[in-house]
Amino acid sequence: MSVLVIESLKKTYQSGRDELVILEDLDFHLGPGEAVAITGDSGCGKSTLMNLIAGLDTPTKGTISSCGREISALPESKLHDYRSLSLGLVFQFHFLLKELTALENVFLPGWMAGMKKAEAQDRALSLLASVGLTERSHHYPGELSGGERQRVALARALINRPPLLLADEPTGNLDESSSSAVEDLLLDMVKNEGTSLVLVTHDLALAQRLPVRYRLEHRKLWRHDGL
Repeated sequence: MSVLVIESLKKTYQSGRDELVILEDLDFHLGPGEAVAITGDSGCGKSTLMNLIAGLDTPTKGTISSCGREISALPESKLHDYRSLSLGLVFQFHFLLKELTALENVFLPGWMAGMKKAEAQDRALSLLASVGLTERSHHYPGELSGGERQRVALARALINRPPLLLADEPTGNLDESSSSAVEDLLLDMVKNEGTSLVLVTHDLALAQRLPVRYRLEHRKLWRHDGL
């Protein structure tokens, strides 16, 4: 079963009397365990596409389906379940809760999604170990570096074993050294977890590390990896 299928997608916005067409007749398919990068100029619609896949916005036309469910037609209550259980999100900013430790930030989404407390804690500790933060698990976000906070955000995104991970400029706020470390962990962890990945980035060097690459331009996705 496909993890993500987008068919004939169109997204428009009204600007006064004008209709702004952001995406049009866009098709896309992602299988289990596949990892793709999407690049494109600023303002081309990359963030709009990510918001549509995440169920944070609705298509003007077309359909978006994940694991056999048409998410573009789900009510808000079901969209919450989709984002909690079937989707992992990593953004340019970490969005960690400053009142919680690294462990608690990773643990909480699993517990809220129905994991038993002990199971969620064990899973969170395992993920923090995978991103090299066992010794920092009881530190608060304000006590962590930017790279460490982003590693916690990556662990949190994977707590519920989502079939799909969306990463939107995940290293955009980091220095070169921290970016490289987070990139390595991101690619290693999605491979080890068997998670499909859609990565949006301006970093062409990062995009080159993924086996399949698309460029968003002229309102559509175009494959740019030589195939």
